[in-house]
Amino acid sequence: MTARRYSGRSFSADELALVAALAADHHQYPTRAAIARAVSAHLHWFQPDGRLKAMSCYCALRAMERDGLLTLPPPAHPAPPPPGPVLFTSASARQPRITGSRRDLGLITLRPVIARDEVALWRELVARWHYLGFRRHGGAQLRYLAWDASGRLLAAMEFSAAAWRVAPRDRFLRWTDEQRIARLHLLVDQSTFLICPWVKVRFLASSLLALAARRLPADWLARYDSAAYCTP
Repeated sequence: MTARRYSGRSFSADELALVAALAADHHQYPTRAAIARAVSAHLHWFQPDGRLKAMSCYCALRAMERDGLLTLPPPAHPAPPPPGPVLFTSASARQPRITGSRRDLGLITLRPVIARDEVALWRELVARWHYLGFRRHGGAQLRYLAWDASGRLLAAMEFSAAAWRVAPRDRFLRWTDEQRIARLHLLVDQSTFLICPWVKVRFLASSLLALAARRLPADWLARYDSAAYCTP
């Protein structure tokens, strides 16, 4: 068995043998989550805050199984069915035109999408009006809807766990592979940015980005507690 790389970490041949042995001990580690925690602990694979990097390890284990290096127990919970087509309702239909400048909108509220009706509205908006349509992103993510002071819908945004490699980003940051591995958890991607097509307001895009930059770090930590997500 030769060394392999999974989830941003290099595994030596001895480490891969240890991982396979832990995965085969179904009596002590009966679930995939238990195996991931055990592997993280044995290999001293920790997040920057000192917690086990169990989610990235879980992703590595699945990749190892696909490569035929080990066999995992069946998932404890069946995978959810793939999402069906998004059905459009009047909630996402074109609304009266909004024009002018940023100051005309008053206080903009950028609200995390949590309630079921807002989740449905976010999906509808993106599926109906974004040029790429609605696509489900894996891993950690935060979605927002933006409203003006009068309660008019302005925009939909989504931020996701940072991609493992992005050439323009990595060239701009000028970091080495070692630095990228150590600091990737400090970044997120903006995976979706939609200003509703009936909104034609000067300087709105930069204003929304500024609002997101101010509140995203606290929202991200509140939901994911130091970015516990699956690294590609």
